[in-house]
Amino acid sequence: GTITDRSIPVQVVDGSGNSFSGVVQISAGGSHTVYLKEDKTVWATGSNGHGQLGDGTTTTQRDWGVNPLQVIDGVGNPLSGVLGISAGGFHTVYLKEDGTVWAVGKNTSGQVGDGTTSSKSTPVQVVDGSGNPLSGVFGISTGGFHTVYLKEDGTVWASGQNDKGQV
Repeated sequence: GTITDRSIPVQVVDGSGNSFSGVVQISAGGSHTVYLKEDKTVWATGSNGHGQLGDGTTTTQRDWGVNPLQVIDGVGNPLSGVLGISAGGFHTVYLKEDGTVWAVGKNTSGQVGDGTTSSKSTPVQVVDGSGNPLSGVFGISTGGFHTVYLKEDGTVWASGQNDKGQV
């Protein structure tokens, strides 16, 4: 609930100052943190200059509050049905229970995987080379400016910056 540096762990709290609970997975990005709750909704906190929090804005939380906020879809509803999360340098990727992948944030190298290089402030669906939704995904992992997808058939796919061969 603050922007004070901490040299020992402190408990994350919600906007009311209560323990932020029900979390089953966490992922820390460059300067943002993402939380997956047991109800399969996603929450995020931290820097948001590229929309990586997925709340439809590019407002950094310290400008209006520092507690976790709920990630929304493109029409303003809570993003739901999420099984996995991964926070990259300035982007976030969500694996949904139907095997599709959604992503948000900085996209200058295509790390969001939607076939563009425009940053996104609400999650967009990751697509394959033909523009079809990438499906059958089992695992996700993000780097600073790239994303890797593990499909159920054991194949690996990647998008984003490739200056060192990371894709």
